[in-house]
Amino acid sequence: MKKDNSTNMPEGAKQVEINEAEFYNEAKQILEAESSNLALYKKAQELLEQISGYKNSSKLLQECNDKILALNLKKDEAKRKKKSLLRNILIAVAVIVVGLLAASAVMTQNSADTEKYEKALQLLEEAKASDLSEKDLKKKFYNEAYSTLNKLGRADVVFNNRIDRVKAFGDKGRYDEAFSFITTDIRKDDEAVLTLEQEAVIDEAIAYVNSKILEDANAKLAAKNYYAALDLYRYLDVTDPAISDSVEKCQTESIKSSNVGDIVRFGTYEINCTTGNFDEDIEWIVVAKEGNQYMLVSKYVIDSHCFNATNVDTTWETSSVRTWLNGEFVQKAFNADELERLNTTSVDTNGKKTEDKVFLLSKAEFDQYLTDKTKVVLNTTYASTIKKVSRYDEETKVDGQRVITSYSTAWLLRDVTSTTVENSVNYQALTVNNKGVAEGGHDVTKSDAGIRPVIWVTIK
Repeated sequence: MKKDNSTNMPEGAKQVEINEAEFYNEAKQILEAESSNLALYKKAQELLEQISGYKNSSKLLQECNDKILALNLKKDEAKRKKKSLLRNILIAVAVIVVGLLAASAVMTQNSADTEKYEKALQLLEEAKASDLSEKDLKKKFYNEAYSTLNKLGRADVVFNNRIDRVKAFGDKGRYDEAFSFITTDIRKDDEAVLTLEQEAVIDEAIAYVNSKILEDANAKLAAKNYYAALDLYRYLDVTDPAISDSVEKCQTESIKSSNVGDIVRFGTYEINCTTGNFDEDIEWIVVAKEGNQYMLVSKYVIDSHCFNATNVDTTWETSSVRTWLNGEFVQKAFNADELERLNTTSVDTNGKKTEDKVFLLSKAEFDQYLTDKTKVVLNTTYASTIKKVSRYDEETKVDGQRVITSYSTAWLLRDVTSTTVENSVNYQALTVNNKGVAEGGHDVTKSDAGIRPVIWVTIK
């Protein structure tokens, strides 16, 4: 039998040994349990620290310290993750709040923009229904509507509305306004940068207006309203055979139905200096009729020219003005069809005969064919402003606006006189002054003399 030595140990020593064993076993159980309870590991740490040197308590204490360190690290990591998660949540919430505020602002702005947009459209509709002048429509409706739409980024609506207005002008027979509007309000609008597609739309609008012009012109021709029809055909391409035939019919039929004293149109020339794309019709006074032949004198002074380039013994036959009238002027004023109807006239000037398509009146013809009303004559704008025809201007007011009327002070006849001063002969053309009186005194070389062409035409 083994001897029990414990009976011989002091009581205190026995107690210490028991405590060490208990502390050791308890600490070991905690470590073996692989708990994640930090408090248990700290308890084991305290127990092992009290039994330092007992068995492998030092090793267990190190293991315990490692466990505590690991758990603390894990705890710290958990805290960091929690803080990070919380921060991310706060950021997400902030983003959502900002987004909601922005969305609210956008919705508010969209609501305001929608209101502005609808008001602009309403203004355009009101303008469409209004009978105000274009000037007043612009002030009351279009300026505000277009400005609003452009600010809202809806220049497309502005462009389309302007195209609609062009077509509306065409529908109402306001053709000048239609073409002017394209030039001044669409193509020259600083707010608009036109694309190829928009240019195509403009071309389509022009074609639409032209179709309305043609329709209107044909209706007036059918109603024998020849000059109204002719004015309309001039907007169109007169080189088109169909249009050219219609123009010819307007001219010939109006002349055929005319009487002495009537105003007719034949040929074209620059008249008002504003149209730009074509010359205007020349207006003539019918001063004589012989069967189907008509003698025509231009209603206005339409150009200027010297009677002769040099101060020599000059006659109509040798004059520079005759050469110009039957050369440059004829080619400019009349097309091929009109030239065929233009007679070659035997012109008698003081017993000397010439063959001319265009000529000037003699003093005798002036007295024979013109009345007091047709002797005093206006200059065309071209004759006054470009060719500087001698004139006197009469100022009047129309609707409060200053209007200058230009009368010719010297338009040429085909007679020539001469005066001798100190053995020097000065040749002078006979002209008609602003009182309708034929007189001499205009030097043949002066280029400011007005021209009123004379022609005979045959209309079959």
